[in-house]
Amino acid sequence: MANELQPAQVAQIQTACAMLIARYCHCADLREHTAFSELFAPDGEWIRPGMHMRGREEIFRFMDARPKQAMTRHVCGSIHVEVIDEDHARGLSYTTVYREANYSGSGTARLVQPEMV
Repeated sequence: MANELQPAQVAQIQTACAMLIARYCHCADLREHTAFSELFAPDGEWIRPGMHMRGREEIFRFMDARPKQAMTRHVCGSIHVEVIDEDHARGLSYTTVYREANYSGSGTARLVQPEMV
């Protein structure tokens, strides 16, 4: 149980989990689709509005099929990680997604309002 862990161990696990969330956002935004899919366990599941994907290959195919001219920015926050034991944690965070459907690839993108919260 987390009660048996030292506070420094709990903080280290919480930090690692928070960094995983940040890496998820960065990989998605930078179109690093292989790295993104590898954030999931080999048999991992990704459930998002209207979709349920299973396994790294399916997740990779979805990400790689995104339109090349589309640009996204994921802003994550309100991260809470409950450490269960040294190998398990449960977390919750909120993400706001901004999307520019026809980004030219240079200059400032016009990210007017969130596409998804």
